[in-house]
Amino acid sequence: MKTGADSSITGQGPFFGAMILLNVFDQPSAAEFYVNHGVTRSYVLAEYRNLSGGDSNVAFNGQALFFGLRFEM
Repeated sequence: MKTGADSSITGQGPFFGAMILLNVFDQPSAAEFYVNHGVTRSYVLAEYRNLSGGDSNVAFNGQALFFGLRFEM
């Protein structure tokens, strides 16, 4: 006996984002962060997504705004 859907849902739509390199604002702290933790670059990022999609069981449409930090080793 099977329960649940056997399909996959794909969301598609435009997205836009930006990353700001934080190392340029405080180079001594960036150098110390590298020595102590091995992080070469740090970024703050923002991304806007306008997604829509679905399958025969469900449909979705909406916007989302994401914020985050990115560390490169």
